[in-house]
Amino acid sequence: MDGNNDDARPRKIYDEEHLAVETPETAHQISSDSWFQVAFVLTTGVNSAYVLGYAGTIMVPLGKKAYSLIWGLQYINLFMINIGYIILAGEALKAVFVLYSDDNEMKLPYFIAIAGIVCALFAITTPHLSALRIWLGVSTVLTLIYIIVAIDLSINNGLKAPPRDYSTPGTPTAKIFTSIGAAANLVFAYNTGMLPEIQATIKQPVVSNMMKALYIQFTFGSLLLFAVTWIGYWAYGNSPSTYLLSSVSGPVWVKTLANIAAFFQSVIALHVVHTITDAF
Repeated sequence: MDGNNDDARPRKIYDEEHLAVETPETAHQISSDSWFQVAFVLTTGVNSAYVLGYAGTIMVPLGKKAYSLIWGLQYINLFMINIGYIILAGEALKAVFVLYSDDNEMKLPYFIAIAGIVCALFAITTPHLSALRIWLGVSTVLTLIYIIVAIDLSINNGLKAPPRDYSTPGTPTAKIFTSIGAAANLVFAYNTGMLPEIQATIKQPVVSNMMKALYIQFTFGSLLLFAVTWIGYWAYGNSPSTYLLSSVSGPVWVKTLANIAAFFQSVIALHVVHTITDAF
């Protein structure tokens, strides 16, 4: 118990230039994670918009009023991101259900409620980022299952499909807003490496270890993200579902495996601080 309390107390951390910096109270374990573990956090989900540090960093130069404004906007953003993850998990769970049942009584809200309960139970086991060690490996396996299945089925469907429509649908106004939304998705996908919470948990030396993690994020992580994005667009044109596995056709057991992987990956992603690939 005393050890846990010590982790939460302010203390001094020495960086590469031997400057003493007092760190505030935090739920994270400071300077305890390897660069490889941080790389997993950044890569397996290709990153979320959990901007936990912005309120504190903006408060100093802009003052109390700006701090209060950013604090409120931050928690609105976090609430919306959390809801998005839970809805996505509910969609994956429903996709498994409809593969084996024609019962229309089970609506999406029921599956969203189940996903929310599972997320709450998982949160009990992960009080901070450093507690996710084994779950990062599980997250990686689940991510690869979804990506491999999505790419394989999309390629097979695309090779057999008639010519697709690749034009951008909607009115000029709708196109503007959808373009803004797409750009926002990409910004959120890559912003996690900038967060002080991620940088604070990595072991010394912080700069070199953080750079190693970012190299993996922007190479391997980007390759997987854009593979799913571009292949899905090539296979289905402008008509794919916002949840790609709802558009693919193939063996039932393969789609079941991918949807189950997407469900559990969504649950883990809610706590790993990232936006998962299947959100695209």
